[in-house]
Amino acid sequence: PESAARWCIDPAAVAERAARTLIVADEIRERVQAVHQAPRRPAETDPDLAIYSGGFFSDADRRTLERMRALSPDELAREVCRFQDARLPEMLFRYRARNWPETLSVAERAAWNAARRARLTDPSGCASIAIEAYRQRLTELSSDCAGDPAKMRILGDLAHWADTLLNTDV
Repeated sequence: PESAARWCIDPAAVAERAARTLIVADEIRERVQAVHQAPRRPAETDPDLAIYSGGFFSDADRRTLERMRALSPDELAREVCRFQDARLPEMLFRYRARNWPETLSVAERAAWNAARRARLTDPSGCASIAIEAYRQRLTELSSDCAGDPAKMRILGDLAHWADTLLNTDV
């Protein structure tokens, strides 16, 4: 009490402020806990996106991938791989489909075209731009570039690409 008097400290005011601070601290604690208990996003199932959330590949899988990169496209198409990581078979298939589509069987080509189509048409397909927005943007650009035949030819090719992709079965 002597020190409080010497320093002009009101013990009742200190107690009141401490009580208010504890209330605020409780509110902050509750908010922080609520944020960290928010529902988590479901696990990513698309292998192209899951690569960033599924951890590192095992040493055995990395060795297999290294061996795969050394194969020719035709050898890669014939190779049967056993991976520990469930993401890798689909990733390897997509790698081959993107880089060497001529090595795909009829069934693989149909699966690849279905996957590409779904990526662009399914709202949950994770495309950076869905087909409808793509076509809308082409329409806008066509209006802007109407006087430039070279640009209109490019826009026509881009529209044709989308039509071909959506109408390709094999």
